[in-house]
Amino acid sequence: MEGKSVVNKSVDNNVKERKKISTKTAFDFHNLIIPFLKELNIKAVAIDIGYNGLKVYSIYGRHLVPSLPIKMGKANRLDISTIGSNPTDILYKDENDFVWFIGDLAKEMIDSGKKTYNYDILYGRNRTTTPEYKVLLRTGMALSLIENMDNLKKPNYKITSDNLKVMTGLPEDWMNDKDKLINVFSGSHKFSIKIGNSGWIPVSFELNQTSEKDVFVMSQPKGTIFSLATSVYGEIIKPELLLTNNVLVFDGGFGTNDIYYMKKGQKASSTSFTDNAMFEVYKATCSDILEGTKNLREVRVYEIDKYIESNYTVPYQETDDKGKLNKYTFDFKEAIDKNIEEFAGDAFERMSNLYEGFQDVDYVICTGGTGEAYHPHFERDIPTNVILAENLDSKNPAENFTPVYSNAIGFFCNLVGTLKKLYYKNSRENEAVKEVASTSEKTEKVKK
Repeated sequence: MEGKSVVNKSVDNNVKERKKISTKTAFDFHNLIIPFLKELNIKAVAIDIGYNGLKVYSIYGRHLVPSLPIKMGKANRLDISTIGSNPTDILYKDENDFVWFIGDLAKEMIDSGKKTYNYDILYGRNRTTTPEYKVLLRTGMALSLIENMDNLKKPNYKITSDNLKVMTGLPEDWMNDKDKLINVFSGSHKFSIKIGNSGWIPVSFELNQTSEKDVFVMSQPKGTIFSLATSVYGEIIKPELLLTNNVLVFDGGFGTNDIYYMKKGQKASSTSFTDNAMFEVYKATCSDILEGTKNLREVRVYEIDKYIESNYTVPYQETDDKGKLNKYTFDFKEAIDKNIEEFAGDAFERMSNLYEGFQDVDYVICTGGTGEAYHPHFERDIPTNVILAENLDSKNPAENFTPVYSNAIGFFCNLVGTLKKLYYKNSRENEAVKEVASTSEKTEKVKK
């Protein structure tokens, strides 16, 4: 590609040691001041409900929760007295007094065999219309409105907001479902949430789609571009990514890998893959574990994260010829690395075919947990600039983020910019009109 700057590629076939790719609950509070939002009393919230992780970003913090809700039963029939020793324990109680365990707690229930999950509900195309999805979105919204953890200890503390604006996203190929998703978010929401050792905290908010627009939806990978091209204050900081460069986003998720191509500011050919996302890596790894343990240890997809945290080892038992029960561990790190290499290679080949060997692409941006895992392979194999969607060196911690959060950050940046145009500009113009009218009125009185 003539005149194009391309980073040098190493001929070494090895890739860098990757970070662990498991998802665990993490709260990260901050205090981000955006003057015009404060002046107009608008609460802006970005929420990215992925297959593997729920990510939220607001002026109060960024939070990550595994996308796993489990319905436990009626509150008056449950003993939750032992829940809350972990500050990241999250419980949700709906309008009908049913209690749900969220994230890490739900994983524990499944791991113990006390509860099971439905694959189609959690990972199917119609997940956005399920009760499980609504529980996740409500949990995310509640987390986004908590100023700090100390508030949870206050007597009679309530989580509420009467002027909310929300941006969320969908996989690129699913944007036709936008109106359905807006309907899921819209309406009056009343429920309770319990975090750590707090009591039950009432939560209420309303999102309308009538007179004013409260819910905005954009393509998830497009959010990645905005995370790098704009600031959390809604300002464009890298116009070349939005206007002059050809940018290909690989938004690697658990259920889908979304490919979004923007040529000099205009959307070009974009698509989504499901057969080389992290779910397939995990599924193949489960098969490798079963084979590696001589069919003695079956691990389910949702358990892989737990064993990644256990240093990539799975325990299993075998009875020898003398009837003695022996305990072993199987190390599956080599297996999962092999599968990541294979599925990253498949994603590379398909993108290379779709985009003619990347000859017109200026940047490939890797985002999401899978994008971060595949990045070393893409950096090695793709003959153009390959970067991670992250910002780690800002003096303001609220502006820093890793690829897992990039879509949510991008949603927020875009939402703030949109709100500035829709509301702040109009507010200022109205104030100017009032001021002119007032001045004219005073002038007329002086003349009289």
